[in-house]
Amino acid sequence: MDRKNKSALIAQLKETGYKQIPGMRDYYINQTGQVTNIKTGNPLKWIAGRDLIRIENKTYNVPKLILLAFRGEPYRKQKQIAYIDGNKYNISLQNIRYAALCVDLPDTVINETDFVNAIRCYIQVRKRYNRMDNIATMLYLQMITEKRCFFDQYAKAPYINVFQAYLSGFRMSIATTAKEKRIPIKECGIIVRFYINQLIRDIQKDVEIGILAVLPYQPRKKTMTQVLKEYNADRIADGLPPLKIDRRPAIIRYREKWENIKREIENESTE
Repeated sequence: MDRKNKSALIAQLKETGYKQIPGMRDYYINQTGQVTNIKTGNPLKWIAGRDLIRIENKTYNVPKLILLAFRGEPYRKQKQIAYIDGNKYNISLQNIRYAALCVDLPDTVINETDFVNAIRCYIQVRKRYNRMDNIATMLYLQMITEKRCFFDQYAKAPYINVFQAYLSGFRMSIATTAKEKRIPIKECGIIVRFYINQLIRDIQKDVEIGILAVLPYQPRKKTMTQVLKEYNADRIADGLPPLKIDRRPAIIRYREKWENIKREIENESTE
């Protein structure tokens, strides 16, 4: 497009509410997310089914470009967009902002010992259990929050729906929950840790007043040697000889068994 036509196009775009995208000389955007390339005069198409657009082989979030052009807010790759009316298809300037939901919640750290002891007030866990065992931890937290009616108790607490989503199904993933709730991963982590610590504090209070107590660890399974020793003690008491464990490698035992079967077959064939 020649210079004269380009100038005319820019003037026309500005009249209809378009602004140049800072740092992108040849691209203009309006408040509904339509982007036009003034070199070609053509509007750009969004990536199907998503609020993303490709500009010079790079992918951009359209609502973030709107905030950049019309509010001068820097383009933040790691931040999520919050939709004020809850409708993610409404990307008007008045309905979008960078999500920052957790400024009023402290960023806490989960104490591993306190966490395990809180779990042990309800469940006899293995001695080697740790919080990073995601499947077990998820099931334990689901069971305990249900028994304590935790989500009913804190139904009006801020962002409790995020923690509830975190514990639903077999997810146990801050990143997945953040994506589902369309909030930043960092803020989602703050919410999850805050409510896990709240659950721990509530259980500790019940322990202090004697309502709950820390249960012993899950008993270890007996080894084959222990089982046989106890069994043989009963046999000897009944006047029977004790049984012995064949400790030879399995391949030797199977080979011997196979040789015995072969001999039996050979003996039967010669009779």
